[in-house]
Amino acid sequence: QNVTVPRPAPQRSAGAVVFRETPGGRRFLLLRNAKGHWDFPKGRIEAGEAVEDAIRREAREEAGLRNLVLLPGFRMMLRWGFRERGCRLRKVAEYWLARVRSSRVRLSGEHTRARWVTAEEGRRMLAFPNARNLLRTANAWALRRVFPT
Repeated sequence: QNVTVPRPAPQRSAGAVVFRETPGGRRFLLLRNAKGHWDFPKGRIEAGEAVEDAIRREAREEAGLRNLVLLPGFRMMLRWGFRERGCRLRKVAEYWLARVRSSRVRLSGEHTRARWVTAEEGRRMLAFPNARNLLRTANAWALRRVFPT
């Protein structure tokens, strides 16, 4: 008899491509996790939590960012699979573009470093192709807009 085991629902996360305007140009925030990978602030969406609230909470918890301005019009979904305890799992992360004015970052214990980088530096630092594409797409979207310094 065939038994069909349902696939678990994807784990849902939310994150932000955070940038700030500087006299030297736009800089994006990357965080290095304990495994040594650079990435954007992101984390699981809690039960009943709105995506916007999850993004703000994760940015505050992971990088101490309190004055995050979420920009309407840019949202991008990333999907990937991974293995955990012998099970194949899926993850879906929704990213928004967010602006801050201050360069001040206060890291949580989840990350070892933070850097404000140009889009080109970020593409070289990001380990995964989907994250590099996210940065490229977010930067192209932001370049078509003017943000006061």
